Amino acid sequence: MAERISLYNLNYLELDTLLSQRQQQASWVLGDFGVNSLHFDQKEWGFSYTGNASLDMRFNPSLGTPASHLLNTLDSLTLEEILSTYGELR
Repeated sequence: MAERISLYNLNYLELDTLLSQRQQQASWVLGDFGVNSLHFDQKEWGFSYTGNASLDMRFNPSLGTPASHLLNTLDSLTLEEILSTYGELR
């Protein structure tokens, strides 16, 4: 049965490309698409801004730039643009 199961750690937007490259179709896909309370409750995840831990805010720490680095290096206008574009409050 193991040959019938493939596991990938990727952005769901890349799924179509992956299947095309492997010349395969998916009968089903199991995905984790969101945040849960553990991300905020456990400061080690880097999503909590209430605890004394590094503010990371990445689901995959091997990709991208930690939020703490962006906050410490970007100017206020760039941060305002990012927050107004991607933040939930409008």
